[in-house]
Amino acid sequence: MKLYVITAKKNLALKTNGAIETGTVVPGKASALKPEKDDVVYIEASSAPALKKSIASVKRKPVPWGILDPKGIVSDPAEYFFLGASDYLGPGPFKKGIDKKRLAAMKAFASRASGGGVLKGSAPLSGKKGGVSLWEGGNSARLQGAAFKGWGSVSSGQVYPFFFFFVSLSGPSSLRGRLGEAGYITLRDRLKNYLQQVFKPVDGLLWMESETTCLLLVPSKIQNVQAALASALRMLLNTPLIAHEVFGMAAIPLEFTLALHYGKTAYKPPGKTGTVVSDAVNFVFHLGHKYAGRGRLTISNEVPEEAVPEGVRDLFVSAGEYEGRTLIHSRRFTRG
Repeated sequence: MKLYVITAKKNLALKTNGAIETGTVVPGKASALKPEKDDVVYIEASSAPALKKSIASVKRKPVPWGILDPKGIVSDPAEYFFLGASDYLGPGPFKKGIDKKRLAAMKAFASRASGGGVLKGSAPLSGKKGGVSLWEGGNSARLQGAAFKGWGSVSSGQVYPFFFFFVSLSGPSSLRGRLGEAGYITLRDRLKNYLQQVFKPVDGLLWMESETTCLLLVPSKIQNVQAALASALRMLLNTPLIAHEVFGMAAIPLEFTLALHYGKTAYKPPGKTGTVVSDAVNFVFHLGHKYAGRGRLTISNEVPEEAVPEGVRDLFVSAGEYEGRTLIHSRRFTRG
């Protein structure tokens, strides 16, 4: 096995296990690279045009590839996973370097993306004609009800189908105790403002909130939930950056717990939801609080399969069953 690095720098300080053979390729020669099937390729983040050309060249090779970002210039690592990357090394992991264990995990991830093999500890996803079925036993869920025409057309007391997005922010210990009452209130306000900003492009509505947990409604439209799901994955990948830039809490490691469910509920305006009785609402809160893992997005099989974009399906693995629903969840993203 050989590790190739595509970089314009002559002396890139990438630490590797002594048993790992490495080679360097300049960006302009990436198309001429001829790796063996057991090799891996990392591309150093650089100017956008050069990086895109290198990625286009490497994607034509039958090997896993990843991104090296020693200076942290990549604002959205999720973008490269969507393009097919199998690893991302930001400043912290880059300093620690690469060993055989990380390369093995990278290869397993790439193998899962291409339909073969599964990461150790992850349950395999069953297959179906025309693609990969994400849920054990398949998924026959479909969209319900009439088309969404805007929140102005939604009447209080009427029953509608929605995608329910559960979002909870937590730290290694009590955030209220760490921050004090004033700091905790500020954190809650920033969380609400941030989620409203993230979900605004998909017509998401911040419907319920308690402490640092929020429930958002997303209209029953595939394009809306697909975009919301992509935003949720970006939240997980970029959590350290969000903690620093949005919450001003770089010194406290924060984590999101995310859950997605689909079903019907009687609608009440935000702030007037105390009388809402809904199996779907109860389930998503149970799922988020009692079962979903930190640093993951957990999705129930009530969510139609088409809601998960093809390009990110390899990021999900089976997650067992809870309260009679079969689940999948996103892999945990390693940040070093």
